[in-house]
Amino acid sequence: MFFYGGYYAEAGLIRKQLTDAGGKDIVMVTADGVKDEGFVKAAGKDAAEGTIITCPCLPPSKTAGTFAADYKAKFGVEPGTYGGEGFDSANVFLAGIKAGKTTRKDLNDFVTSYSGPGATKEIKFDAKGEVSDKVVWAYKVKGGEIVEDQEIK
Repeated sequence: MFFYGGYYAEAGLIRKQLTDAGGKDIVMVTADGVKDEGFVKAAGKDAAEGTIITCPCLPPSKTAGTFAADYKAKFGVEPGTYGGEGFDSANVFLAGIKAGKTTRKDLNDFVTSYSGPGATKEIKFDAKGEVSDKVVWAYKVKGGEIVEDQEIK
């Protein structure tokens, strides 16, 4: 087993080279920068098989409401790696603007004190400005696709 902490294009080439050199049985573990179809394309379907990808991003199937279905209906593809989180972030800022918070300080204060439901989780921030409810998922390459595996607790 080895860990690669870069991005999908290079990870795919490394996985391909490792497999070509006889290391097909060595499990590759990566992070969110590799959660992209480009990884499987660069590595090749067979070489990419079994790769584990961790990401603090919620799988589209776990988002609340109709976000994932609406996104797919509009764009013809599943939401990207941080699609749900990006949607939630934009909605927090839009809520602040709608509430009349238009200066940098007022909007920052609004975001800091914000608490409400999102497509990915209850959105609330800690004292450092980080989302207080952090969730990390493991994904796996199966049959040439990056699929959700399990939440890491």
